[in-house]
Amino acid sequence: MKKIMITFPHADDVTINLGGLVRQWSNAGHEVYLVRITDDDADCAGIPTREEAIRINREEAEQAYSIIGAKKVIHLGYTSDTFGGIDFLGLREKIIKLLRQIKPNTSITFAMDGREEENMDHRITAYAVAEAHWTASFDLHHPEQFKGGLKPFCVGERLYFARVPEDNYGIFDVTDVMDTKIKAILSHKTVMKNYALQLKMRAQVLGLDTSFFNNNEQDVIIEKYMRKRFSGKDIPGSYEAIERLHNPSAGLDLLKYFK
Repeated sequence: MKKIMITFPHADDVTINLGGLVRQWSNAGHEVYLVRITDDDADCAGIPTREEAIRINREEAEQAYSIIGAKKVIHLGYTSDTFGGIDFLGLREKIIKLLRQIKPNTSITFAMDGREEENMDHRITAYAVAEAHWTASFDLHHPEQFKGGLKPFCVGERLYFARVPEDNYGIFDVTDVMDTKIKAILSHKTVMKNYALQLKMRAQVLGLDTSFFNNNEQDVIIEKYMRKRFSGKDIPGSYEAIERLHNPSAGLDLLKYFK
């Protein structure tokens, strides 16, 4: 049994990008811990207040994470879409503490150099987690945490995902759990309403045919988009559904340095 910790800023990040793998890992008996950094206070459409959006998005996120089999969810409550001015070291400190508490075999987050990545929340999260991976092992980084019994901890396996994966990312077949993943994604009803609205607005600006958006319900729009986005039919093996992860240390044999 492995402990897997996935850290991400927004409610739907893990469900969309890794929901299939999380379900597979859970089915195999591994423990998956999800760290959601923001409260998604503005990821909505038609909700009158940020407070209501925060409440609804958290409830829907908890439902989605239950569907994909997460063992535990940690919500850090940062304001969404503000990471350009965030206290970086403060965020890193929180992640260091979580790593020392959970002691995961594997830690996963966004790639630091994600191609076409325009979301600063994703980028800052990536750098904060990547730095925490090694600073958590230093006994002079936040030694006050040791008073509660924590100890320095070094993550062994460090994996990364991206909205636009590079060609060298590993390919994982999630066909057997794709229906479950779709169900989880659709549980983010509020976030997905905003997602579908953004897709439609962009299509309109580009002068594309928007009849599909006008003639179908939100769930139909999102499901069709997600199945196409994660289709693996155009790659060798022709999988119905895939997810991708990057392992920079793949094939690294640390023991070779001591032979």
